[in-house]
Amino acid sequence: MAPSGDDRWRELNRELEGAMAINDFQRMSQLYFEMALQTYREGRGFAHLLEQRAKAELMHWKRSGDVTQVSVQTADDSCPQCKKLNGARFEIDDALHNMPLPQVDCSHELQTGKPGWCRCLYLPVIKDMPEVAADQPEAKKQGFFTPASAIVFIILLFICGCALCYYVPQLTR
Repeated sequence: MAPSGDDRWRELNRELEGAMAINDFQRMSQLYFEMALQTYREGRGFAHLLEQRAKAELMHWKRSGDVTQVSVQTADDSCPQCKKLNGARFEIDDALHNMPLPQVDCSHELQTGKPGWCRCLYLPVIKDMPEVAADQPEAKKQGFFTPASAIVFIILLFICGCALCYYVPQLTR
């Protein structure tokens, strides 16, 4: 039997306290996302939880020591407000201070009639990654991925895959 909404909320808070105690920013980001999703489904305010998810994500990248900047990635079918941010780069400290994500004017509807579910993500900008467009000859000589950026890319794919496997079935409930 699935836990009631209140039981699940208590469980999420307990897990969040544990993640906070050890500064596990990745886990905190996942838990805030799940909390936001639950409150969104219930028709309650969720934007502050998406903001906390984004802050935890930024703190994770900052603590890594390899990332000082992030770029914004949007979905192909993002709302016009979110599309304006696609590719924008921010110093992590500036992003933490100004919090461009989640986009406060996002009009995307995860469920019909419920706007505001911003799907924008921060992606790390790796220090050693060459600033060369893929269509330039130098890109073929240097290679687009450095070993560090390739590892981060694989980790991101794994995290996204895990999140999709976990959250997509829950959206159809």
